[in-house]
Amino acid sequence: MARIWVVVPAYNEEDGLPKVVEAVHQNLTADGHEVHFVVVNDGSRDRTQEVAEELSKTYPMTILHHPVNQNIGAVWRDGLTEAATQAARLPPHADGSKNLIFTCEGDNTCDMSILKEMAHRLIEGYDIVMASRYQRGGRIDGFPFMRRVYSWVINWMLRILYPLPGATDYSIFVRGYRAAIVQRALAYYGADFIESVGFVANAEVLVKMRRFDPRCASISMYYCYQQKGGGSKLNVRKTITEYFRFFLRNRRTAIKYRNKSIA
Repeated sequence: MARIWVVVPAYNEEDGLPKVVEAVHQNLTADGHEVHFVVVNDGSRDRTQEVAEELSKTYPMTILHHPVNQNIGAVWRDGLTEAATQAARLPPHADGSKNLIFTCEGDNTCDMSILKEMAHRLIEGYDIVMASRYQRGGRIDGFPFMRRVYSWVINWMLRILYPLPGATDYSIFVRGYRAAIVQRALAYYGADFIESVGFVANAEVLVKMRRFDPRCASISMYYCYQQKGGGSKLNVRKTITEYFRFFLRNRRTAIKYRNKSIA
């Protein structure tokens, strides 16, 4: 059994958010895990805030509200910090169960049944476990062809430039961590942990955690783009530009931290 904090980004997700919260809670509590949600409403213009507040009456939930949209970098920074802070206040149970932190999509595009196996792997001893569209057995439905090509190329480049044994999908949101490695990264990097603004921030988290030589695993997943409630929030051209800026910036960050002890 584990305590699990689940960080959910929400930008105009009034339709998808209830389905995601219900699916996550159902799958994780079925195995006896204790679940707490951290929903980050990133300046939504629909009823996402009201929907989250209504959900909080049924599910254990912390709601963080950005008055204006700040993009996924700020969402992960604030959400992971909140989850890690809450986990630090609650040491592992006497029975040896773990404190874990998950991130997931807020748009209902992912099969949340995968979370059971992810939690099991983390409890077994892995530091990071990610869902993967590119692991053998993974499947993608309804993804526009050029988006699929772009995603594959970016993930191929990330695996070449920043190899992590066991990691096969650097950009998927569905990921699980031992709370300790998130706390360690936040303490080590401080404000430099997540410097990217947009979707690149998700890959940046994984790349920065390479510093701690984490034990990683990937689990094949089914990604169904047709289940997305609204239009895509990802601007491909802008994101590609941000990736190349990240490649350059991360080189400077690596130099800055290369002599800093990780003890």
